[in-house]
Formats: sequence, structure tokens, C-alpha cells
Amino acid sequence: MSDPTNHHWLPQFLMRRWCGDDKLVNRFYRPHSKVVFGRKSPKSLGSKKNLYTSEWKRARDSFYIEKDIFTRSIDEPASIIIEKIIKYGIEFISNKERRAFSQFITTLFHRVRQNNFSTDESKEFIDFDEYVKKAKSDSSSIKDESDQYILDYYNNNIKGAWKHIWITAFLEHSVSCEMTQDLYNMEWHILKNETVEYVLGDNPVQIFGKNSKLMSVTIPISPNLAFIASKKDYFDKDVIFKKEF
Repeated sequence: MSDPTNHHWLPQFLMRRWCGDDKLVNRFYRPHSKVVFGRKSPKSLGSKKNLYTSEWKRARDSFYIEKDIFTRSIDEPASIIIEKIIKYGIEFISNKERRAFSQFITTLFHRVRQNNFSTDESKEFIDFDEYVKKAKSDSSSIKDESDQYILDYYNNNIKGAWKHIWITAFLEHSVSCEMTQDLYNMEWHILKNETVEYVLGDNPVQIFGKNSKLMSVTIPISPNLAFIASKKDYFDKDVIFKKEF
């Protein structure tokens, strides 16, 4: 997977479970007033070109966030964990796997919202004109350098830094944020349904209680199995859920 440019906020390994014999999935979306339906390949869904690409010259690799973090560190472990849940059950998940899967679910929320910093491809933390104005009015030594030096310094040190810093902050937040810890501590269930297929959305479904406290998170892991994490005894108060469960 060298230099991957089509970055998915909804992982392909998850979408593939909804594929038919033609290796396509049913896609429903609502760009305007009507719902649009079509058959699509998981490769072309839930993705955006260069969503996680870092063009900052000081970054070690333009694609390392997609290759080393999302694919190797988050998505691949989650794929193995889902296989294990489907094959053996939720009770066979270790604490380490539980932590990894909690982090995976947390990133799904942020990865969709992360689209925000890709809506304006030209936006930088500070554009060149702003930087030159600042450099020439600054008291630092750079104001006395040639325009070419300032341009080179900008291209190598400043350009692309905005997006890179934003993505890095997002990743750090996903690893240590309160939601990951909440998910880890919740009760985990698998809800099976053989009569109706679950629909996989862009991100998991959240239910909040009083004071905006996260009470439950639900995401289908296959057409007939839904993963549910909930606060202790939360669904005992839900008569319909308890009966169906």
C-alpha cells in the first residue's frame, strides 16, 4: 500500500460485510430532499482524496497517518477484534482488545467530523502573504533575510503545518479522550437480528442522557449483528429494548 491517496473515514473492512456477490453494497444517501439509492464499491464510499495526507515538509512521510496510524494501528486491530467477536462472542475479548476497539469506535466519530479541515484545500495555518508581512515586521532575524530565504523557509517549515497539526491533535485526542474511557467501562452487548439487516451509517449511533452524558453507542458489525456499549443497567429501564434483547 504505497502512497495511498483515497482515505476512508468509514473503513472498507467494515463496509465489505454488506457486499453482495457482485462485491458491491447498497448505498442510500440524501443530498437534497430525496433519498438516492445505488450499488457502489466500498472503495468509493466513505472516503476523500488526501483526507489524512500531510504536505508539511517536516513530516517524515506524507502518507504515514493513513498507513501507520489508521491502517496499521487502528483499523487492522479492529478488523481482527470484530472477526473474533463474530466467531466467538463478546465475552472472549481481552482488556487490551477492549481498549483498542474503544479507540477505534472513538476515531469513527472524529474521522467523519475531520472532513471539516479538508473542505478548503487551500487553507493553511497562515498563508504566504500573511507570513511575509509578519516576518518583515517581526523583531526576529528573519526580517533581514532575502525574499527567497523567506519563501524557502515558509515552504519547508510553515506550509502544510496547519493541517498536520490539526490531524495530530485529533489523533492524540482520540487516544486519550473521555469517550474512549467511557466506552471501555461500559457494558458490551451483541444484538442479533436474522429477519432485518442492520444499516451501517457514517458513524456509530449515540444516545445521551441528562447533562449530555453518553449513555450508549451502537454500530452494526455485520448485516445481522450490532455492537452496543451502554452504561451499566441503562437498558434495563428500556422495556422495549429489554424485551427484544
